[in-house]
Amino acid sequence: MKTLSFSNILMAISALLLIGFGAPRFLASIWMAAGDPILQDIAEGKTITEDDQNVLIESRETALSLVDMPRAANDLSLAYVALGATPEKLEKAIASVKASIEMAPISESAWRRLANLQAINPNDHAEAVIAWETARKLSEHEPQVLHDRIRVGTFLYRSMTEEQRALLRMDVETAYKNSRGSLRNYGRANDLLEWLKFLLRDKEKTDFLNR
Repeated sequence: MKTLSFSNILMAISALLLIGFGAPRFLASIWMAAGDPILQDIAEGKTITEDDQNVLIESRETALSLVDMPRAANDLSLAYVALGATPEKLEKAIASVKASIEMAPISESAWRRLANLQAINPNDHAEAVIAWETARKLSEHEPQVLHDRIRVGTFLYRSMTEEQRALLRMDVETAYKNSRGSLRNYGRANDLLEWLKFLLRDKEKTDFLNR
């Protein structure tokens, strides 16, 4: 009878460990995939149904029951309020995104989502400003998040310090420099043109935004 070598035993143990640890993550990824089309619809501004919302919530909650997954917790915070932010749903959404941040403290999208959610309740604005500034520090030079960060910043402007307001104005200046047309379109679509003109404080830029 052939005797297993020590190296073979180690390989067998390693394989079993990989199966044990890999299976939950594999199953979690399947559940995540089930909800991804609904998440994409939300990102594209499409209307979803209550059934869609429930599927998205179930997919993320099940994935999280299998393995710690920051993205699942972050997605879940959006899913809870996808059809309206009641106080109860908002509380669950904030708790979920905070859990995502605990798992991945340097996730810009999670910090920005937290600022978005806390901006809804005026009593949370002090914390929201901290989340907003943290997200900014993590993505100061990422143009793809500028517009959304500006939008949230306008909600929080009255709770900001002068230094934080200066950062918001810097973001608007950067967005204007990067693509003034895109900024104008975003401002129109989100009813932010007056805010943009106020933050830019420049006649030539105001004239362009008014065209």
